[in-house]
Amino acid sequence: MKRFILVGLLLSYFGSVFAQATPSKLTAISALDSNGDKLISQDEARKAGISDSVFKKMDKDGNGSISQAELTAYKAQQKVKLDSDRDGKISMDEALKGGMSLADFKIYDKDGSGFLDESEWAYWLATQD
Repeated sequence: MKRFILVGLLLSYFGSVFAQATPSKLTAISALDSNGDKLISQDEARKAGISDSVFKKMDKDGNGSISQAELTAYKAQQKVKLDSDRDGKISMDEALKGGMSLADFKIYDKDGSGFLDESEWAYWLATQD
């Protein structure tokens, strides 16, 4: 029984560390740009957990990399699709209407506010196919 509790605590701790670190990584080019060229290559994106299909949607000019402008435009475009009241955040109702499951919303709403903020939104975007 003690082992199960210990394993649960460790999983909880490392899960929260990962959850806290990942969203901030996905909000800026500099956090993903391992070679310093101010672009996100497909390899750098994969290492950050961005799927190939999302990468292709973000790479508007098709040059095989994502610029800060492309990243910003993609995030804004996707957010506008869901933010029906234009308040700058995605409510649970907006997310559910946009096709997100309640279970997924609860996973991505890390702070339990009932809204997806910028870092939560960035994390959700990066995990979509």
